[in-house]
Amino acid sequence: MRFEDTTIDYLAGRQFSEGLAFPIASRSDRVPDRLTLLSRMCAGKKVIHVGCVDHLEVLDSKIQRGIWLHKRLTDVSKRCLGVDINAAGIERLRELGHDDVICADLTQEAPAAITGDDWDVMVLGEILEHVDDPTTFLRSLRGHLRGHVETIVVTVPSAFSLQNMWYALQGKECINSDHRYWFSPYTLAKIMMLAGLTPIDFHLCKSAPPDSEAGVRGRLRSIVRDSIVRVSPGLDVNLVMTARL
Repeated sequence: MRFEDTTIDYLAGRQFSEGLAFPIASRSDRVPDRLTLLSRMCAGKKVIHVGCVDHLEVLDSKIQRGIWLHKRLTDVSKRCLGVDINAAGIERLRELGHDDVICADLTQEAPAAITGDDWDVMVLGEILEHVDDPTTFLRSLRGHLRGHVETIVVTVPSAFSLQNMWYALQGKECINSDHRYWFSPYTLAKIMMLAGLTPIDFHLCKSAPPDSEAGVRGRLRSIVRDSIVRVSPGLDVNLVMTARL
């Protein structure tokens, strides 16, 4: 869904409402899963993938199941430079044959590997929820990378996911223990605006293709979940948002 000018006015603070009804999804706006969507966004483009390692604890499993994002982006892009602050993780990727990767903190400086070229897309896949101060983080990225990168794509877990609603009905929260935040489409866009970025559009989608689910029970859960989300697309699990630097 694209951001209308009226919504941008609210995000920028030019307008105010105590009860803004902001549309987040429609049945006609359904998109593929996050991995497929990001692959389409990056196909044939020059890409910087921030957080390319993922969690080392699950890296091998994701590679085996074909759901490791960096491999997906590398396969379809013109070039995909992987960036991560995890030195051990970057070394592991090189051992696996991925040489176009660097260990760097882009909030501190833009390395020559980036400034020496122009880039179409920078992907932050499931990064922002792990950051202590997401506004300062995005503002720092913009300060160092503006002029070198055209657009940024941020993906985060959606606060409104069906899984969250299900656990809340049981009086529980199911969460990655390293996460700091849940995001909604409006609050993520608000953070982007505060950081100096200009939101373009967003989508809610499932995390991975149905055939990536492990085991029969996993696939059955996926079928049930998809049937519910097809009726109520605002309950999808992942939020993908694009913005201009």
